[in-house]
Amino acid sequence: MLSEADILATLRDCIEPEAKQNIVDLGLVHAVETGPDPASTPAAPCQWVRVRMTLGTPESPSSVSILKQLQNRLGGIAEISRVELDLIWQPKWMPRRAG
Repeated sequence: MLSEADILATLRDCIEPEAKQNIVDLGLVHAVETGPDPASTPAAPCQWVRVRMTLGTPESPSSVSILKQLQNRLGGIAEISRVELDLIWQPKWMPRRAG
């Protein structure tokens, strides 16, 4: 079973194009949850992952790129059967939250 640390390590490959820093260290990812997915059908044990994160602003030009990177990275892991993304806007992201 993948841990929260495994998911965060994977998300460090997702780069915010304007800041040229990964979304975890930039402070965009607030929480990661994971658990077994009873609805999955493959023989191998699969799990769901929920990422709770923010973006700099809702209309950020980088938003689409970041979200595609996140879906591609997590969607490419065989053990993950379902990815849920919760975008939150409070607390508002600020540069001092990074790192």
